[in-house]
Amino acid sequence: YGNAILSRHPILASETVSFGQRRVGEKGFIFAELDLLGKRLPVVNLHLHYRSKVQRFDQLDQMLLFLEQKREDHMEEWPMLPLVCGDFNTPGMPTDVTGALWRHLRELGDYSLHPRQGRTFPSLFPVRLLDFVFLPPRAMNPRSRVLRSLLSDHRPVMVDFSLA
Repeated sequence: YGNAILSRHPILASETVSFGQRRVGEKGFIFAELDLLGKRLPVVNLHLHYRSKVQRFDQLDQMLLFLEQKREDHMEEWPMLPLVCGDFNTPGMPTDVTGALWRHLRELGDYSLHPRQGRTFPSLFPVRLLDFVFLPPRAMNPRSRVLRSLLSDHRPVMVDFSLA
């Protein structure tokens, strides 16, 4: 539901995971493993519930359990922690899911949150920043910006970085 992963690097594996049972309009996430010069970079692009804080936290828990299982299954193949991005449907406030995820990821490593400024919603006249990219510790020299685009109700976030 509104998720995509575009990459110039080969996608080695991917899965689409729904948070619920509805056939149409259900929120969820895409998980993919990208081949970066022979190394696997796990990527998650998610779309969380827009009205319910309780549901957002439940969805975050589902995604973290999924990643934990994937990490256990592929420990030798994952030299990098996952990149996590998407529509969080809440600002980066410490009391909601964006802040909770950032605290969790920072326990794993020195993650950075992007963008720090800008507005992504609604796309025509944006007033709120709801879309974020969490870069893992090996992502160096990040440059992020919100792109002007009317292809969605949210503006896309672009982050350029190099890997250490």
